[in-house]
Amino acid sequence: MPARNHWNGKIQGGSGEVEQVKIIWVGTELEESEYWREGGYAIWGQFEVIMDHYLAFEGAEWYAKAVPNGLIP
Repeated sequence: MPARNHWNGKIQGGSGEVEQVKIIWVGTELEESEYWREGGYAIWGQFEVIMDHYLAFEGAEWYAKAVPNGLIP
């Protein structure tokens, strides 16, 4: 099960920015791991970010969208 991180700046006095990140463990093999999913990126030497979505006033940006990641493509 992926770990989820969420930043919600859409509160009174907040930045107005929102970011959602899903991270999975893939082991030290990273891209060579059987758990690696196409479309993600490596962090911390053993983990892959399988979803990174940022939303601000300027628009939305996908930094990672691995398939599958629990979202409908």
